[in-house]
Amino acid sequence: MSLRPARHLLLSFVLASGLVATAAAPPSAQAAAVLATRPGAAQIAPGTLLIGTYLVQKEALTKGVFAAAKATMQSSGQGVYYRSEFAGGAWMNIGKANDVNALFKGKDSVPVSFDDIDNLQIQFSITLQQGKPHIDCFLKPADLKAAIEDAQTKLDAKKQEADSKPESQLYQTALETASLQAQLDFLTAVQNGQGTEALQALEKQADPASAVPTDLQKAQQTQRQNLQAQLDAAKSNLAAAQSAGNTAQIQALQTQVNDLTAQLQKFDVQIKKNDLITAQDTLTAKLKDLQSAITASQSQKAANLLLEVATAAQNLEDVRQALLQQQVALTTDPKAQEELKQAAHTATQDALKDQNLKLRKAQETAKLTGQTEVYNLIFAQITDNNAKRGALRQEDRQARIDSLQSQVKQAQANLQAAVTQLPAGQTPSGAVLLPVVTTQAALKAEQQNLPDAKTIAQEDIDFLQAMIEAYQAEDNQAGVNDLQPLLGDAMKRRVDAAKAVLFLQKYEAESVQGQQPQPSPELAGLHKQTIEAVEAVEKGRYSQAELDAIAQIAAQIQQQITGQQGGNSGGPPGNAALEILPVERLISKSIDFNLTAPLLRLNGTTMVPIRALLEGFGATVDWDDAEQMVRVEYRGRTVVAWIGKNSYGVNGEPKTLDVSPVLLAQRTYVPLRLLVEAFGFDVSWDEPTESIDVKALPAEVNR
Repeated sequence: MSLRPARHLLLSFVLASGLVATAAAPPSAQAAAVLATRPGAAQIAPGTLLIGTYLVQKEALTKGVFAAAKATMQSSGQGVYYRSEFAGGAWMNIGKANDVNALFKGKDSVPVSFDDIDNLQIQFSITLQQGKPHIDCFLKPADLKAAIEDAQTKLDAKKQEADSKPESQLYQTALETASLQAQLDFLTAVQNGQGTEALQALEKQADPASAVPTDLQKAQQTQRQNLQAQLDAAKSNLAAAQSAGNTAQIQALQTQVNDLTAQLQKFDVQIKKNDLITAQDTLTAKLKDLQSAITASQSQKAANLLLEVATAAQNLEDVRQALLQQQVALTTDPKAQEELKQAAHTATQDALKDQNLKLRKAQETAKLTGQTEVYNLIFAQITDNNAKRGALRQEDRQARIDSLQSQVKQAQANLQAAVTQLPAGQTPSGAVLLPVVTTQAALKAEQQNLPDAKTIAQEDIDFLQAMIEAYQAEDNQAGVNDLQPLLGDAMKRRVDAAKAVLFLQKYEAESVQGQQPQPSPELAGLHKQTIEAVEAVEKGRYSQAELDAIAQIAAQIQQQITGQQGGNSGGPPGNAALEILPVERLISKSIDFNLTAPLLRLNGTTMVPIRALLEGFGATVDWDDAEQMVRVEYRGRTVVAWIGKNSYGVNGEPKTLDVSPVLLAQRTYVPLRLLVEAFGFDVSWDEPTESIDVKALPAEVNR
């Protein structure tokens, strides 16, 4: 039996004249299409957008018009421009907006000259004239004719292409054909001055399936029935041939049954993929309706919609799992089956993440508008989604842990084998040592759930920053103030997780290095790179204003050292060797330092600003100018030290230092050693990176 009638059935449904044409517009909305001369940038009315190659009056912009105009952005290489009603009618580059609502929210708009606009390509203009849509075409008649011929050629090629497409791809081919037909209809309508028909074609070009979803479903059903009928007939013929013992026919009919079965399975997969798209669209629409209802303070409607959102979300997952079962049945390759399962697993997580982002936005709106019951209902839904996400993440994390445990075992076995083959006292190569460090550190990070913690923190940051930007655009300072502390907390969680991962690798490198008979250059290099990565994270905690202020203090210190004569004013002599250390050289896995002055190396001794270092942790720091003495009370210890003197005291007990404290830029700097000996800080110094790792704050002392 020939498949050709069924093959073209789907295309015929989409392209049939009765289905492609949309309903005629009422007389009051009849549009015009005119071949016109392109205006200069200065003559274009304020309130006009240039999207790709389309000029669109703001009031005439619809989603269909925007989608058609947006399609020309890539081919033309042009973005989105807007002639403002303000700023003297200046043209602004507002970037590459992704949707209609995003067009007027851009904060990074850049002024563009009239000449630059005049140099851009403009093909069509859509405006409202006396309330009626009006299309101007700026293409020359010959160019418009050429564009029509090109569109016709592409449409014919797509129709011919359908003959070689498998049954499973016909739905997509039909939509592509409908889109090309809409492009041709638009150009032809413009050529004929039929504005209404041109606008209808634009809407169809933006969403070729939207006008005929029911008919496409009917076409799919008919196509499947056709394939099923062919399969049933082939099976019947095969049974008859087997009963008759007709060996020659049995083999051919069995092949036909297998082919038709595979076609039907693939077609069912394609139908289910379309169902998945529909389910996704339904959920998106429900979430959008929910946001609108909450914004309008329609609490009861919002509560009902929230139930519909939950139903739509469950339906989406049910369709996804049904599709997965069909896809897995199409292959016997275990690797391919596993990849399909992982893709569905990831898609489920992404869907839950996207749903939660939209729900959190709706929840924030409910909070600001006092809709407490709706807020609580959304909170419950988000909590449920988070539980599902947590279970999925736990599956992924356990899989990563299992994999890393195998890698650690293999790396350690490789190291042991290498050691047994080396002479005594020789260090194994970096190729053997580095995997031991990196896999063991990665395993510990996963066991402590650090990668997921960082991911969750980043999601919170992205959401909160987007909400804050939206509130700022609305001049809603109360909303901004409400979210800023949450953003700060999320940023801290991201930093903490990132630092913890890096410190695990740092300490693992130190541990493995300490076990070697001779230092490994490769491990030393990894250790250095890891510390530098930690320093980058530490530096990111400081604002640019804070870094600039610290740089000014560093300049004052440098100037004071250079101009010092014989150690005047409590500073070191003018020939002292000074090195300014950036604040990020002070690192810690568990402590967040916030220095307001730089670190120093003075004649080879590391010096720290004691007030800036300790006051943030509750220490009391007092300065006696007459005595040139600093007094610090911290965690049960009272420490006194004098500028220029090697002696200091701890709870009344005299102590000595190799290097005396100094007064620089009106700040007391003490040797790093004093922190260790006087206060009990657990500190390590890394010479290659000149970094200070404070591993823990000192314990409280009872006196």
